[in-house]
Amino acid sequence: PLWRAVPLLATLILGAVRWGLAPLHRLASVVAGRAPSDTEPLSADDAPRETLPLVTALNELFARMATVRERDRRFAADAAHELRTPLAAIRTHAEVALAARDRRERLEALEGVLAGTERATQLVSQLLALARIDAAALAESRTPVDLVAVLRSVVADFAAQAASKGVDLAVDPGDRAQGVISGHAELLAVLVRNLVDNALRHTPHGGRITLALGRRDGLVLTVDDTGPGVPLELRDRVRDRFFRSVPSGPGVGLGLSIVDAIAALHGGTVGLSDRPNGPGLRVTVDLPDRR
Repeated sequence: PLWRAVPLLATLILGAVRWGLAPLHRLASVVAGRAPSDTEPLSADDAPRETLPLVTALNELFARMATVRERDRRFAADAAHELRTPLAAIRTHAEVALAARDRRERLEALEGVLAGTERATQLVSQLLALARIDAAALAESRTPVDLVAVLRSVVADFAAQAASKGVDLAVDPGDRAQGVISGHAELLAVLVRNLVDNALRHTPHGGRITLALGRRDGLVLTVDDTGPGVPLELRDRVRDRFFRSVPSGPGVGLGLSIVDAIAALHGGTVGLSDRPNGPGLRVTVDLPDRR
């Protein structure tokens, strides 16, 4: 009887296990048969109670994937649109330069080519900065960064441009010993560079830009300029990618988006307010100290 009962019992156990795992096999086949672009949620109506947590987790994953796909699609479309404008301008000015008979007209067309090339170069560099932010978000390598040294390096890079525009560019480092923060040195330099570049573009001749460091709960970076500022109703929208308060104005509409992304990567926040004691804009970056 034992020799007969053991094989029969093993067969029954195997059948019960297969029957119990059948819902998981059906769920696996449904997921495996999906197209990469299919992010519709799975139906939980016929799912056994034991598989409901798995179905719920998969649906949440599909929702996040759909959000990322839509964001990437919109970003790619916006980037293509923004690149098309300077490239079309470059082509138009180049055609004018080729057809020009007058030297002055040819020089003006060539200046237009240079301006379009500069804008396209800036846009590409900003897009590459966004790509570096996305790549850096996957790595948790942080090192001590001396923000005072970063500020002085960026100011030195923009000194000639500020002088040619008649803008006073200054740094108030505060207590240098408290200017060290744990983070990504390259990305923090990109953050400061975008803030200075944005301020310099909107500060008129004879204006002033001041970068200052302070301590609150963490490290606080403030950038004050004497430009026209940003209206209260536009302070949320200027953070959107490719948004410009003046469509024909300078820049490509990515500077504050990059600043927001880098600050968020370091667990910080970015705030916009009126400059104290006069017209202008104050950008405040709060960076928590995670040393």
